[in-house]
Amino acid sequence: MSPSLNFVRTEGVEFKYSKYRVIEYLALSEHANKLEIENRKLKLELESFKEKYDTEPKLIKKCFVENTKKLTNLLYKQQHIDKKPSYTDPNKFIKMLEEHDESLVNMFYESLDPESKIKDLEKLKLRTMILLYHLAGLRNQCINNFKQSLTTFAD
Repeated sequence: MSPSLNFVRTEGVEFKYSKYRVIEYLALSEHANKLEIENRKLKLELESFKEKYDTEPKLIKKCFVENTKKLTNLLYKQQHIDKKPSYTDPNKFIKMLEEHDESLVNMFYESLDPESKIKDLEKLKLRTMILLYHLAGLRNQCINNFKQSLTTFAD
């Protein structure tokens, strides 16, 4: 049994459509309306999150400076007071950060560049660890054991 065809004339042009096509079009139109409503809700929710978590540059700078100070103090204590060698393994470095302060771990993972050309996570972690050692070294020139360890490690 074939669907019946209806004809509509609009300014001398004849269109053919089936009942099934009209029903399909209406269903798609209803689905599109639901998606548009969902999209509006998500946009409103996103705006409320932006307002709620709007971070000012001064706050970001303050957190960065505080975490860099904590990292510098931790590495200085580790190298000069506890007389421990520098870490050359990023996973051990992360574990050491976890034992000391969770905000330093967050700083480590936020420093990873997800859009980097390096797809190997371990190499990315190693570069980030080196970056954090250099940041701490800029704040305190006594934190230089890592450079010595790195040259020994590289040889």
